[in-house]
Amino acid sequence: MRVWGALVLALLAGLAAVVLRPRAPRTEAEARARLLQGKPAPGDLNVVLVTIDTLRADRLGCYGFAGIETPEIDRLAREGVLFERVTTAVPLTLPAHASIFTGLLPPHHGVRDNGGFFLDASKTTLAERLRGAGYATGAFVGAWVLESKWGLARGFDTYADKFDLSKYRVISLGTVQKKGDEVMDGALAWLETVRKRKFFAWVHLYDPHTPYDPPEPYRSRHPGEPYLGEVAYTDHVVGRLLDWLRNGGLMERTLVVLTADHGESLGEHGEATHGFFIYGSTTQVPLIVRTPWGHRGRNRSPVASVDIFPTVLDLVGVAPEGAIDGRSLVRAVMDRAVEVGHASYVETYFPRYHFGWQHLRGLRDGVHQFVEAPRPELYDLEKDPGETTNVYKAYRRRAEELSGTSSTPRPCSAWRPWATSAARWRWTPGRSFRTPRTRSASISSWTWPREPPGRTGSRTPSRRCARSSPRIPRSSTRISPWGIGWSRPHARTRRSRSSSGSWP
Repeated sequence: MRVWGALVLALLAGLAAVVLRPRAPRTEAEARARLLQGKPAPGDLNVVLVTIDTLRADRLGCYGFAGIETPEIDRLAREGVLFERVTTAVPLTLPAHASIFTGLLPPHHGVRDNGGFFLDASKTTLAERLRGAGYATGAFVGAWVLESKWGLARGFDTYADKFDLSKYRVISLGTVQKKGDEVMDGALAWLETVRKRKFFAWVHLYDPHTPYDPPEPYRSRHPGEPYLGEVAYTDHVVGRLLDWLRNGGLMERTLVVLTADHGESLGEHGEATHGFFIYGSTTQVPLIVRTPWGHRGRNRSPVASVDIFPTVLDLVGVAPEGAIDGRSLVRAVMDRAVEVGHASYVETYFPRYHFGWQHLRGLRDGVHQFVEAPRPELYDLEKDPGETTNVYKAYRRRAEELSGTSSTPRPCSAWRPWATSAARWRWTPGRSFRTPRTRSASISSWTWPREPPGRTGSRTPSRRCARSSPRIPRSSTRISPWGIGWSRPHARTRRSRSSSGSWP
């Protein structure tokens, strides 16, 4: 009898939890209104954004990788909301960060490669919006490729981008960097000066990028796997920042967002590092959002890096930015069961600008990945997460519907994986990519963004060349107004066997 009584009580408790559970907000406006009722108020929050260069999501413990210990990032994930399927816009440092800070895709913010491209002053950045809301703003970057001249410094009161070039034999965008502890020293020193104010701090850690050279004891913990050693070391550096927030009593009034600009192939698909291809190894990144209001869990909605900008604005009570490509994830942060996913655009123009080969563009959701190339590719991500079997020929009509190249477009419902409300974007026939404000049209109306100036390549990037790290052209040892190795914007550099290092 006692056993049955206990079972009945447990059943009633579970039923009460379901019935009394707050209803998930149905709109972003409702979510913003509900946040205003919380303590602390959204407008009182500090913001800390950590971007880790070249970090694959599937090389973190919290994303299920057992071959590494990342206790600091794992703890942050347990205390916040982890997004499991996040796509960056481009597997290159500068354009990826431009998308994070503007909520725009590369065709719209104009930064298509590292060096030679500048973020236009007309594009509003996250730092500008937060400084306008009364925040003290500081940025601390670990790579020369994010130097202030490229445009990301707008909106920051402090932008720490000074590098000692005298210690480098070869000066290139890929080799000039700071160790994570040096970057964090500068960030913590600045934070001490603004801790009594409302602040926005951006900390960029470059260590997982080539060349892999982890310090001890992380090198010894991962013998023969220096990339993992660098990731473990970076986790330690992130822990310094989180400890400062906790010990100073600031964690419970600070919004912390941790992500990466892109991943790393590590030999998959014949690519040693990143930049050539747009497979998941280089385009799937981590995203963890920790709020002071106790929102926790994991969300499997397919989202994108461009969503970070509008999400941060919503969580700190700043008015949304209009005419951007990203969409706010605030509802998914407040309720992990909410599906806010969408198809994500991804591109790389690295092969075109540096080797004269065909650039690659693609669309990715949680079910399929389509790659527009001379030989189109389509992958079933549920059956083939490693993207090893191209099923384009078998599902050619569906791929054409996805890419918008079908001569007889069919309704979105004809292809079930793209027909869910979460995957519908507003595609406008005959016009460029638009913000998914409504869900009135289907993916079949997709039109690729306009091409930038320059000759279009005719060859798919060579896997043979991609096996070795993409090298800086020999001309890169000189510095021009357009950046290293460039004589003018959009200039296509020649192939070289220089050993000066890989691109960021």
